[in-house]
Amino acid sequence: MLPIKKILAAIDLSKYSKAILKYACYLAESLNAELMIINVLNQRDVEAVSRVSQYAPNISVENYISNQKNERLQNIEQLLKEIDTNVKPKEIIIKVGIPFSEIIDVVNSMKIDLVVMGAKGRSDIATVFLGSTSEKMLRRSPVPVIIIKNVDI
Repeated sequence: MLPIKKILAAIDLSKYSKAILKYACYLAESLNAELMIINVLNQRDVEAVSRVSQYAPNISVENYISNQKNERLQNIEQLLKEIDTNVKPKEIIIKVGIPFSEIIDVVNSMKIDLVVMGAKGRSDIATVFLGSTSEKMLRRSPVPVIIIKNVDI
């Protein structure tokens, strides 16, 4: 087995995020690895705000993105406090785009060794075993992916 030196926790701030982050911190501590956290603001949401902004001049796509990034960063920092870990992430990355594509770009550019993410995301459709982002990551990731299915870790 290759050494795992860099772990990426992909969280979407759904009910699974705390368990994902807790497990990723545990792995990082156990393996003496660096931890990075990524959250992706879905391009689909940005496009919806862009369409609305055409009819509502007080709505700005740039402000929406900026506000979302700040709010998400605060939420991630709060999650880190709640899980009470000694592991401090090397970096918290907030991207805008297609989630699986942005995650894979970070995996490649930062030479990540392992990704930890949830089985389902914010939609949490009960009839689906895996969400579309996790399914695409399992198929296309150049590194191993650990899927967290339980919110009670």
